Amino acid sequence: MGASVLSERFKGGSPYWWEAAPMRAIPETPLPATIDVLVAGGGFAGLSAALTLARAGREVLVLDAQTPGHGASTRNSGFIGSHFRGSYDTLAEKLGPARAAAMLRAGAEAHDYLMILLEREQIACGFNPCGRFTAAHTPEAYDALAIELDRSRKHAGVDGHMLSRAEVATEIDSPIYHGGLVTPRGGSMHPGLYHQGILARVLASGARVQNNTRVEAINKEADGTLSVLTNRGVVKANKVVLATNAYTPRGFAWFSRRIFPITSNVIVTEPVDPARLKKTLPNRRVMIDTRRDPASIRLTPDGTRLQFGGARGIPFTDYAKKALEIREMFIEILPHMADVKIDYCWSGMITYPFDKLPHVGVRDGVYYTMGHCGTGVPMSTYMGHKLALKILGDKDGATPFDDDDAHVFPTRIFYSGGNPWFVPLGARFYHFKDKRDIDRSLRKVGAR
Repeated sequence: MGASVLSERFKGGSPYWWEAAPMRAIPETPLPATIDVLVAGGGFAGLSAALTLARAGREVLVLDAQTPGHGASTRNSGFIGSHFRGSYDTLAEKLGPARAAAMLRAGAEAHDYLMILLEREQIACGFNPCGRFTAAHTPEAYDALAIELDRSRKHAGVDGHMLSRAEVATEIDSPIYHGGLVTPRGGSMHPGLYHQGILARVLASGARVQNNTRVEAINKEADGTLSVLTNRGVVKANKVVLATNAYTPRGFAWFSRRIFPITSNVIVTEPVDPARLKKTLPNRRVMIDTRRDPASIRLTPDGTRLQFGGARGIPFTDYAKKALEIREMFIEILPHMADVKIDYCWSGMITYPFDKLPHVGVRDGVYYTMGHCGTGVPMSTYMGHKLALKILGDKDGATPFDDDDAHVFPTRIFYSGGNPWFVPLGARFYHFKDKRDIDRSLRKVGAR
C-alpha cells in the first residue's frame, strides 16, 4: 500500500512552500571589518530585528549559516495564532497573576504586530484571517479548553466560543473529536512568501545579508565591542542579535543547553476536489488539536490541497516512510480522505525551553530570543522587533518574557545541548498516551 498512497510527484524533504518561494541565495560580498549590529540568523526573528534596526538608521549585517530562511521559517505550517501555548492558571501559580496576564496579552500583541507589519510593508503572502479551531481529543481536554477560554477572555481579551461534540462537523468532518474552541482571531499564510517579503524589505532598507556564513564564536573585547568569529573571518560589532533558535550551534553552550529542538513534520496532499475540501473544512479554518503531540490541518493558500502536521520528535532518514507514518494520523482524523495521495513530506525544527515558555534577554552584549514553542511566525517576528527596540534603548522593547529573577532561563544537569537524547523517548511516550486516551474516550461515547 505504501507506494500507492504516495503520488508519482512525491517530493521528500522539499517543502511545498519552496515551489512558489524558492530559496534566495544572496550574492557573496566581503564581510565588513566592523558593524554596528550583527544579526546571526536569517529567519523571521533575525530579519524582523534587522528591519526595525535598519529603519532606525543602524548599520546592520545579517549572517545565515545556510540560505536565509532555509531553517524553520520556510518549513513551518504557516499558522498564525493569537496566543502561545501556556495556560493562565499554570503561569499564575509560577509567576503571579499580573505576569501571567501580561504573557497572554503578549501572545495577542504578537499576532497584532504581525498584522501591522504585513499591512505596512504590503507583503503578499496569502494571509487568510480564518481563525482557528482547537479540537479536543478527549472530554477532559474540552473542559480544559473551556476554562482557558474564560481566563483568556478575562485577562487578555481573547474572544472565542466552545462547540460541542455534535457541532464539530461545522468546523471539521472528523469522527474523533469531543468538541473544541473556535477563536476568530488568527489564521494562516504562505510562510515562504512571507519570508521572501520581509527579506526584500530588509535588503531595501540598506541592511546587508550574507548566506553560507556561520557564526562560530562571540568574544567580548576590553572596549566592550564583540568579536564575532565566522567561517569567513572576524567581524567586530557593537551589538549582536542571536536569532538562531533551534539551529543554535552547540558551541554556544549557555544557550544550547537551555533549548531543545524537536523535529516537526508536514505532509501535503495532491489536489483534492473542491466539494470534498468544503465538506472537510467548511469554514476554511485552521485546526490544531489538544494532543500532547498536536495534529494540525489547514488548506494550502490556493485552496486546492490539505496540509497536515504531526508525528513529531522521532528521528528518521526516509521521507517516504515518514509520510506513511504521518498519513496514519491524517486518516485517523479524516478517514474519508483515505484515497487521497501525498505529494510532499518535509521536516523542520521547533524549539522548547525546559519551562515551555519563550525567553528574551541580553547576555554579555548578545541579545537573544529563543523557545517560541511552535508559535514561531507571529512570536518570532514580534520578538525580533522587541530585541531591536531594546538595542535602540526604547522602553517599548520590554516584554513579559524577559529573563529576570522570576523568569529564569532554565537548563538541566543531564543536558549538554545540541543532542536532546530524551526527545525521542518522550515523543514515543506521548504518542502512546495520545492514542490510548483517544481510544478510551471514543469507546466511552460508543464511537469505537
